[in-house]
Amino acid sequence: PSQDIVLGCYYLTQERPGAKGEGRAFSSTNEVLIAYQSGEVETLTRIVLRYSGRLIDLTTLPPKDRENVARAPEQTVTNYRLITTVGRVIFNDHLPADIPFLNGLLKKKGLQSLVHYCYLRHGNDRTVELVDALKDLGFTYATRAGISIGVDDMVVPPEKAVVVDKARADQIDVEQQYLDGVITNGERYNKVIAIWSDATERVSEAMFREMNRIERERREFNPILMMADSGARGSKQQMRQ
Repeated sequence: PSQDIVLGCYYLTQERPGAKGEGRAFSSTNEVLIAYQSGEVETLTRIVLRYSGRLIDLTTLPPKDRENVARAPEQTVTNYRLITTVGRVIFNDHLPADIPFLNGLLKKKGLQSLVHYCYLRHGNDRTVELVDALKDLGFTYATRAGISIGVDDMVVPPEKAVVVDKARADQIDVEQQYLDGVITNGERYNKVIAIWSDATERVSEAMFREMNRIERERREFNPILMMADSGARGSKQQMRQ
């Protein structure tokens, strides 16, 4: 799975604080789907589901392990109080019956690991069904999400001007040291590279902080950040550039 498919599945398994119906409890996946179809809850609403059956709960794992579905522990539960989202219920409802309920945010590596999991345990036929389901889900919800890119989505942090001005001043100091004979040309070159590398890193960190702050305040996702974070397209290094 790649690009639109990844973006759609990423959006579908996301969670948005304050979404309509947040915190409501349901006794079955059918109840969740009925509430969704009647407009009582939204796609990204956080809910409580009483679940019985096979479960892989990625949300309980350390952050570095949350995309490795193939190696995640599987458990069988009865009347388990599962904190999930409406979108994750929809996602699992479309998967082949042999796949356990998968609870967590799925990015590109997570989807690849899910396909790997299915292939190892269920073979070619089930894997074809799974990939077909992911394709349909991904394209459908990438469309429904209405994700597009505008110039204002590329956030410029307020600290940028200060960081750049300081880097310029530091570079002038280094050039003066070279002219005074204090350092060699090689040392001058290395120092200038280090100054601007540090400045780039600081501006990058400030940009991601600002994007996340705006997301929290507006309660809406930044499409460029979504594309990079999900692995659908581009990377944080390109955003920084």
